[in-house]
Amino acid sequence: MSRTQTIFSIDSDIVFFAPPVELLNCYPGKNVFNRDASCQYSMTMDELEALSGIPPVADINSGLSRIERRSIDFAAINGWLANPKMFADNWVTEQTLHALCSTAFGVELLPPTYAVGVEPGFVDGIVCKHYPGNIRPLLYQEGMRRLAATAFFGDLASIR
Repeated sequence: MSRTQTIFSIDSDIVFFAPPVELLNCYPGKNVFNRDASCQYSMTMDELEALSGIPPVADINSGLSRIERRSIDFAAINGWLANPKMFADNWVTEQTLHALCSTAFGVELLPPTYAVGVEPGFVDGIVCKHYPGNIRPLLYQEGMRRLAATAFFGDLASIR
């Protein structure tokens, strides 16, 4: 319901290790998302295409996104939500709606340096990592530990 033209969404289980240049500055006029480790939508790709009339982009992860306000079609969302299958997995209903709206509008997925996963480890040049799931031990054991090893906390102290 924001009145701004561009909305950024960042889940609380994402840790940044470098400035998110691609998220902030690349792909003008398109919605931008993390690439999920696998396709996680409420319905199959075929069902979503039949519902919306457009084959949706696979692997959108809405945990980290830049959304153009004009891409959100509330009338279409209302119609899609009338399908009970949209709630088959409440965990990904929002993500499914973002995939449908964004496919119709224009969408880009961030590079692998914006990681999503529950497996340990980092790709070279990592910008951030999203640790999805109900239990996130790697968020603390890996992500926060790496963040603490950087100058991040010292930089925060100098802001005061």
